[in-house]
Amino acid sequence: MSKVSAVPAGRHFLRAPPTRSRPKLVVSADGHGVVNHAGSRLLADLADATTLTSAFSDALRRLRPRGTGHDPGRVAVDLAVMLADGGEAIRDLAVLRDQRDVFGPVASTPTAWRVLAGIDTAVLNALRAARATAREVAWLQAAETGRALPLEVRHRAHARVEDHIRCGKTTGFGRFPSRHFAINAA
Repeated sequence: MSKVSAVPAGRHFLRAPPTRSRPKLVVSADGHGVVNHAGSRLLADLADATTLTSAFSDALRRLRPRGTGHDPGRVAVDLAVMLADGGEAIRDLAVLRDQRDVFGPVASTPTAWRVLAGIDTAVLNALRAARATAREVAWLQAAETGRALPLEVRHRAHARVEDHIRCGKTTGFGRFPSRHFAINAA
């Protein structure tokens, strides 16, 4: 578990970049102020650093007509963090909501339902474009630091395998009773 507090409490600490509505974190190894799910906060910070949160906010802007309440883009990121943290249902946002010192204000379950219910095909396509842009930003940031993104590389290799499988199924080669083409030609 990681320690999270508002002031440094050890000799070595790492400050996470502050966000608009998430509290500033200080991580140290002195054993005081230990909280759960602090590692999941890194996913939320990554979404902010790669402009995913703001791009989601732009894509979901029409779901927030008055400009009040929770930002729908932030709600979408919190839902993604909740799923990555092991959540299985929208009500599992309560896990993040209960860690206000780590995640800041998190939308209620009904608010998350309203955001998800407002997503239509056009908004879904805008969210996909926002995700693609954020991935591009992450790759550019990785290139600047000289670090590879191993999960992305592994995902691309797996996606190519899935494409080959899908191609084989759609062309009918997966439905032949025998592996030898000459036997199936009759």
